[in-house]
Amino acid sequence: MRFQNWVLVFLLLMALTIAVLYVSDKAPRVEIDRDALPSADVLTRRGEYLVTIAGCGYCHTDPEQPGPYLAGGRKLPTPWGDFYTPNITPDKASGIGNWRLEDFIRAMRFGVSPQGTHYFPAFPYTAFTGMTDEDLAAIFAYLRSVPAVEHYEQLNDTAWFVWREGLRFWKKLYFRPGVLMPDPLKNARWNRGRYLAEAVGHCEECHTRRNHVGALSRSVRYSGSRQGVLGEPVPNISSSRRHGIGKWTEEELSAFFRTGRRPDGSRVKGWMDEVIKGSLSHLTDEDNQALTEYIKSIPEVD
Repeated sequence: MRFQNWVLVFLLLMALTIAVLYVSDKAPRVEIDRDALPSADVLTRRGEYLVTIAGCGYCHTDPEQPGPYLAGGRKLPTPWGDFYTPNITPDKASGIGNWRLEDFIRAMRFGVSPQGTHYFPAFPYTAFTGMTDEDLAAIFAYLRSVPAVEHYEQLNDTAWFVWREGLRFWKKLYFRPGVLMPDPLKNARWNRGRYLAEAVGHCEECHTRRNHVGALSRSVRYSGSRQGVLGEPVPNISSSRRHGIGKWTEEELSAFFRTGRRPDGSRVKGWMDEVIKGSLSHLTDEDNQALTEYIKSIPEVD
């Protein structure tokens, strides 16, 4: 067979594969047992805590305007372009006021909008997917309780090769949705800490470097990144004694989460300062201890 014919066969197979993947890509169904959920008041109080420790406030509030709380507009520069956070207040025109709980869970767990479009992973649904239905329902209940603000999001300014439709295939390769299940070989506090770090707090989204298409390089989890959030380098938080926090005691790490002060007395700056002030310093004592135990258990990566 001539070379040109092989090329034609290859292109036809590629086109057929893409067509099959495109047609088979259906918006995932979400079914919620509302009778199993706590009361609205309980959910709302729980949701306020989760929104705080998940860092929703400092991501979805523009610090330069400063913008209204949770009305979006914060610029998130990345190697693939600039992304702007959306309005998540209950405004019906520009926010999520017309969303149902099922819409919200579909967005958080599968990265799909109510209209069926795919979200870029600058929105860390790749971590939020691990959250339970009850916790996602609690966050939604709280977001529905905040003041509605009419504030339209700015369009993302991405590189020419960043194609939203391409996310269908990116997800097939790099995204595995589903609730984070406890490790039966670990104790309850460690599992709670893992849930806080990997799902709610999405620590890995910043503290793990990414490959050329923006997927996390999980072989070097928590080893830091030169090109982190807002263009700032993100440190290694594995148990490496040379490059990570292996020399820190649990007491020092716990205190760091509350105050932002390192064992040497210096204070964290930049994005992590916002994380401490807006999120980690608000952890309950039990959650602080759980997160500390889990982070200290992360294997060494240099």
